[in-house]
Amino acid sequence: MSQVKEKPSYLVTDELTHAHNEFVSSNLDLICLWAKIFRGYCGIGSVIISLDKNCRIIDIPTFSTEKDIGEILPKFDWINHHLVSLLCDGKITNHFIGADVEIDVPTFEDAKFNDDYTIEDDNNELKKATIKIKALK
Repeated sequence: MSQVKEKPSYLVTDELTHAHNEFVSSNLDLICLWAKIFRGYCGIGSVIISLDKNCRIIDIPTFSTEKDIGEILPKFDWINHHLVSLLCDGKITNHFIGADVEIDVPTFEDAKFNDDYTIEDDNNELKKATIKIKALK
């Protein structure tokens, strides 16, 4: 078995991991909400949140679907378990969260839209909400 001689540049330091753990614990309800919403539309995967070096959100969270996530992570009730990836200065920390936050999010098939509300309206609302969150930090 080969050994890694040099620490890869993308591996995080303990300080960054600690800071990101604090971010997750301070924003648990919001992170779980994002996870539930993304899961309702995209299935199982990881919520991706971009942070600056002071652990402030710098962009609207995104989502990466993982078809084989059940093979990678333990078989949990995914209703209350979430995978979150935090990106900061090219470094990644992954957080597997078990939370009892129950949020009922309809699937995409259950969602109802009308012509008065466009995807642009939705994107603008997300941007405004993100700006408000940043202002609270």
